[in-house]
Amino acid sequence: MQHLFLDCSHGMSGDMTLASLAHLGVDLSPLPGLLAQAGVACRLEVWREERGGGPGCRVEVSWEAEGQPLRHPADIAAIFAAVPVADRVRERALAVLEALTLAEAEAHGIAPEEVHFHEVGAVDTLVDILGACWALDRLGVERVTACALPWFGGSITCAHGEIPLPAPATANLMRGLPVHPTDAKTELVTPTGLAMLKGFGAHFGPWPEMQISSAVNVFVPGCTFDNVPNGTRFLLGSPLPQPAE
Repeated sequence: MQHLFLDCSHGMSGDMTLASLAHLGVDLSPLPGLLAQAGVACRLEVWREERGGGPGCRVEVSWEAEGQPLRHPADIAAIFAAVPVADRVRERALAVLEALTLAEAEAHGIAPEEVHFHEVGAVDTLVDILGACWALDRLGVERVTACALPWFGGSITCAHGEIPLPAPATANLMRGLPVHPTDAKTELVTPTGLAMLKGFGAHFGPWPEMQISSAVNVFVPGCTFDNVPNGTRFLLGSPLPQPAE
């Protein structure tokens, strides 16, 4: 059994999660082919990058601008159902989608089936969700633990106009989770990243006792902070051996 610990005290997003799993050794190159079998054409690029905090990893998804409609949750669920992956991968992906759908529905005061995903309906988010669930399975991860999340301010412009941060869907997903205050005026945590934590069944608490096999850093895309690590650390390991009785 593999245990994944997420030190997300400086941020968390869907693409950061996918990048971390690539950095931990998962070959993501089969993903575009898997999604193509569900009618989603995309390209995926993974590269290493260094910043002030040291080496890290970035992932970028691209696709043809034409023919990418706004999607309802049922449309995304149908894509996940058509991708040839193990049932446990599909179940995790659907759990992430459900968490995201409920948060968006509450934010807009509508029924879950009426949710239109704008940014979330884009191919990069489909790849982030399915790819992260597929990569967790490739690594044999059965348990995920995360630390307290950063609370931040500022505003962001999206399909609905300018909204305060954390975005309503993000704030909904943070309900009941441990947070710590920051002075950041930019989006450190995204709805997709939080929905992944919920869909993964993550436990929140201190670093667990574990034997670490890999530790990697992942950068917050496009962000640079002064005197603050600009990314997230992911640690993969196994439970400590139990002493013989």
